[in-house]
Amino acid sequence: MRRRYSNIQKKLAVERALKSRKRAKDVANELKISPSTLYRWLKEEDSSRSSKKIKYISRELEKRIRKVQDERKVLLRALQIMARELAD
Repeated sequence: MRRRYSNIQKKLAVERALKSRKRAKDVANELKISPSTLYRWLKEEDSSRSSKKIKYISRELEKRIRKVQDERKVLLRALQIMARELAD
């Protein structure tokens, strides 16, 4: 029969495995869970972290793009003003 674990139990097990200097298999044995279960949770956590990191990087890049676009508009406007002054 498959045992059910709460999200809190999963999170605590993953944190313990990540912070511990022990192998995941040893941490799983200490917690009396299957090593394959802990490995699956670790994989899910890694995937979640990667997804969060990608979203963070994407937001930062979008901010930077908007900033560069604004800077470009200012420079183009300055260039137009300078061109008008030179033409006079």
